[in-house]
Amino acid sequence: MLRSLFLLFAVVLAVLPSPAQSPADSPPSAGLLVLDPEGDSLHPAACPLVSTHVESSVFGLTARTVVRQEFVNTFDRSIEALYLFPLSANAAVDSMTMVIGERRITGVVKERQEAHRVYEKARAEGRRAALLDQHRPNVFAQKVANIPPGESVLVEITTVERLEWREGACEWVFPTVVGPRYVPGDDTEPPAAAQPAPGTATGETFSLRLDIFAAGPLGAIESPLHDIDVVRTDKRTARVTLANGTDVPDRDVIVRFETTGDEISDALYLHEDERGTFFTLVLQPARRTEPEAILPRELIFVIDASGSMDGAPLDKAKETMRLCIDTMGPDDTFNLLAFAGSTVRCFPDSVPNNGANRAAAHGYLDALRGEGGTEMKEAVQQALSAPADPGRLRIVCFMTDGYIGYDYDVIGEVRNNVENSRVFVFGVGNSVNRYLIEGMARAGRGDHQIVTRETDSAEAALRFLRRIQAPVLTDVAIDWGGLAVEDVCPAAIPDLFDEKPIVLYGRIAGNSAAAKTANIALTGNTPKGPTRRAITLPARKNNDRSPAIATLWARERIAELMNAFQDAQATASPDELKAEIIALSTRFSVLSQFTSFVAVEERLAIDPKTGLQVAVPATATSDPALIAGALAALLLALILGAWSRRDARIA
Repeated sequence: MLRSLFLLFAVVLAVLPSPAQSPADSPPSAGLLVLDPEGDSLHPAACPLVSTHVESSVFGLTARTVVRQEFVNTFDRSIEALYLFPLSANAAVDSMTMVIGERRITGVVKERQEAHRVYEKARAEGRRAALLDQHRPNVFAQKVANIPPGESVLVEITTVERLEWREGACEWVFPTVVGPRYVPGDDTEPPAAAQPAPGTATGETFSLRLDIFAAGPLGAIESPLHDIDVVRTDKRTARVTLANGTDVPDRDVIVRFETTGDEISDALYLHEDERGTFFTLVLQPARRTEPEAILPRELIFVIDASGSMDGAPLDKAKETMRLCIDTMGPDDTFNLLAFAGSTVRCFPDSVPNNGANRAAAHGYLDALRGEGGTEMKEAVQQALSAPADPGRLRIVCFMTDGYIGYDYDVIGEVRNNVENSRVFVFGVGNSVNRYLIEGMARAGRGDHQIVTRETDSAEAALRFLRRIQAPVLTDVAIDWGGLAVEDVCPAAIPDLFDEKPIVLYGRIAGNSAAAKTANIALTGNTPKGPTRRAITLPARKNNDRSPAIATLWARERIAELMNAFQDAQATASPDELKAEIIALSTRFSVLSQFTSFVAVEERLAIDPKTGLQVAVPATATSDPALIAGALAALLLALILGAWSRRDARIA
């Protein structure tokens, strides 16, 4: 036992960055902490995840992505690999396949407890099996059991998502980093078994092939965080790969491509099968019109000063916030709040925009240091709960990396307190929690943008101020012209502060014929008054053979039901909502919080008594405070585990 503790502290000291290094400068270190079942000792071991290859095809605004992860057993005994990894915040995971040599075992979606029972039974019997859980809406946990010595198992995960189009460009994002998520009173998030050492690299190679098939001519194609190679086959198609072939998965892969032509125009996409008739409706709002008079605003800036923001992320957030403050309108009022373990105001209440108050705000920002936890709910409450000035439009702007583990709670806090405010969120960093950032903006009827370390802060600030100058369209509604639509998502359409399309998902009672002739209209208010616009829906080829439309609707519907489930936990029994989520997930083969994909090979793979459980390290941030917390939790888990295993072997 003492030998185990000594080795643990030696490894802890080895992985912690030196005091002279900032988190941004500390390179991730390869290595893995593995518990030896023979002697309860701790020793480094090779990572069994050797490669991640991503292939994605973009058709218009829909992306179909296949993620291939290869696990190889480098040990002298059979292992079970555990791996925590991120996927796109907007992606629907709709298939999982385990590949062993020439054999392909297709996973099926089951209620989570049932899927775990099937997996554990297969593992205990020595059969190879794979289990995929949605740990969070954009974080997934993969288990692969009974990989024999020297052999490999390939796991394929397929997703579908609708990409965001803004200002003439489309953005494809693939996250590669799972940052440690702060949960009040819980230092074990993410689970130590799946992510034993924040700051360590996954050890695998990462490669990418992105094929773009645009409806209109392609303009510039760029990646702000990676060097890429672009091969254009014609005006509308291109293939994107990493310039070096492979790379270290330590930051989001972002590919932006400009499109021209008629791609972003009113369109109705339909799919009909035995489950029903489903649609995606894309509506392009009118271009921005400058208001005759700009309503004075109350701007409340909320900055994340927790430990995960220390260093480059906080510096970037401060720089962007200073520029926003210095370019406010003369009639605006403002305040600043910073949160970590608690929330601290710059001023007791909002103050006029004058030189003295701006100087005080700059001094407040200069004094901020990144440290402590991320108590975000209190900051949301304070920013949104104060009585609003009826003569001003309140804009609440958050700047955060989003590294918390209670996303639903914070998004629900925004949704329940937003009232007449509008929430804008800057995601600050090269691998932020996009689910939280985009979810807060949607719940707050506002918008979001990602500010990487390479982003021009002045451009980001000016873009934000231009967006909040006046909404393009408010009180948005759809007149369906008698068409019998059901379960439209989102149920409440947010105000539009930018020139980007409205995308709605839903299903139609009856067949698709009625939808093609429906008189649909978009209504709302512009800065110059009410507007109503009839929607002409052009015919689209092959619409009836696109099951992704049903998948996207199911994913959006599950997301809305999950929001209702979280709210219902405090007010009523959520059992019916949970049952509906499970039914949708299994019927449409879309992963959810309450279901899992499981795949089992029928033949016997190993002797179940000789297995070793191995945690595959996920790439994470290297914030010292978070590392210390996670390693402390790991130390406690190892002590308790060793104590309980004094007279037993680890299976």
